This record gives sequence, C-alpha cells and structure tokens, in this order.
Amino acid sequence: MTESILHLTTRTQSGKQYAKKIRREGKVPGTFYFHGQKSVSFSVEKKDLNAIRGHESGLISALFDGKEDRKCVVREIQYHPVNHSPVHIDLMGIKAGEKIHVSIPLHFSGTPVGVKNEGGILHYIHRDVEIECLPSHLPEFIEIDTTHLGLGDSIVIADIARENIRFINEPDTVLVNVSAPRVVTMIEEEEAGEEVVTEPEVIGKEKEEE
Repeated sequence: MTESILHLTTRTQSGKQYAKKIRREGKVPGTFYFHGQKSVSFSVEKKDLNAIRGHESGLISALFDGKEDRKCVVREIQYHPVNHSPVHIDLMGIKAGEKIHVSIPLHFSGTPVGVKNEGGILHYIHRDVEIECLPSHLPEFIEIDTTHLGLGDSIVIADIARENIRFINEPDTVLVNVSAPRVVTMIEEEEAGEEVVTEPEVIGKEKEEE
C-alpha cells in the first residue's frame, strides 16, 4: 500500500467569498473530520491534490502546517461541474487499530476469451466496492483479471475474497460479466420494417354492391 502525503494549511476564516479567494490562489479548501473532535478547516495546494488523483482510496499522511502528522483517508472530493477541477475536499482521520469503512475502486485487466474468441460483450456492473479493514491493510484498488471469462460467465464478490478485508457488498453481487451478443433474425428485421397498411374505407361502396 502506497501512502500519499498532503501538506495542509489550517485556516480560521470560512464562507463562500473566502473559499473563492483560496481557489484564485491555486488552492482548494477542505475540512478534516475526526471521531469525537471538532472538525478542522484547511487549504491545500491544488497541484498537491492533483498529485494524489488515482490514489484517493489509499492511506494519506496529512501534515498540518508542516508539523502535525495525522493519518486519514479521503471522505469526498467535490469537482467543478464544467472544468472538473477540485473545489473542496473532506478528509476523515483514522486511529491505528481502528477498522475503517471505505469505497475501493476495481481495476479490470485482460481480454475475456468469451469476447476474444466468441464475440461476447463485456459488461462492467460495478467499478468499486465497499470494504472494511484496518488502515494497515487498506489497498489502493483491487485488481480483477477477466481473461478466463467465457460466454455467460461472471465474477462476483465471493470470487475476489482478500485476507484481512471484509466486503460490505453481498457475496453474490456481480461485478463484471460476459454476455452473448443479441442476434437479430431476418424475421425480426422484417417485422420491425413492416408497415401496417389499412385500406381506406369507401363510404357507399357496400350499398352499391347490395
């Protein structure tokens, strides 16, 4: 497990205008939460925050004002809806020996035989999973090899069991599967292309025949 480092600067001011000022300076406002203690407001350089992208689920060493080192994990990062730049971050402090509940991303690798040789379609049902473990056992992500999957095969939570990690999701939760492509028959195509033509009713025709 790789441990990231974030240099945080504590702040006493708050409010939308102050947050805008921080962002103009190339920083991102944030809040540090810890069980039973008052939350701490801080700011972090945007470049430092961008450096941990892709490792948000791992353990972080937060250095407050260059001295106080507190272990934590990312609780949430909010992004701008247009430019996707980080606008706020929440960190959750953790204690050694205390289990944490976090969301871990799944990294899928390999080309399934069902896709390569049988024309199947690979479906990613879940991109992350909820786990509980000690901080020392916290992975950045969970690697899943899909190479062995044939048509109709799937991988569920029970298939990726890890030592020292408890998965919160149900064991039979499907994470990824390979399905056969839907074959559209000529009959279906003809039926889909058929137009129902109704002969217009001619008023008076029946009377003339009578």
